[in-house]
Amino acid sequence: MPAILLVDDRLIENEVLREILTEAGHKVTSEANLGRVVALVDSSLFDLVISDLSMTGQNGVELVQNLHRANPALPILVMTDSATIENALVALREGAFDCLKKPFLKDEFLLAVDRVIRNSKLARENIGLREEIRRDKNTRS
Repeated sequence: MPAILLVDDRLIENEVLREILTEAGHKVTSEANLGRVVALVDSSLFDLVISDLSMTGQNGVELVQNLHRANPALPILVMTDSATIENALVALREGAFDCLKKPFLKDEFLLAVDRVIRNSKLARENIGLREEIRRDKNTRS
């Protein structure tokens, strides 16, 4: 069961997305305060962070930067409305894996979540296999 951290300060959107993810079999932790997100990521293992970029008085792009700096392997899916599409492009350059433009359909959301988790898992497996090959080469030399 993939563990997802959902970051959104709009309580209704947060609850709807949480319910969709839970019904799809994901373990979801919600947080509205960006100041607590980095601490949560430091203290828990998440397979994905989903964050809204436009939150009241908070900077979603800075969150992406901080999370990517702390854990470059942690995939981040950002959500944005048309007013902050420029911020979405900056977030992608700063380490977000993908971006969903609001409003989106439930199926579109779940496909994006599954794609990010699947690609992240493949990247981790690839790194592990490369390390295994490197170790095998070193022991044979």
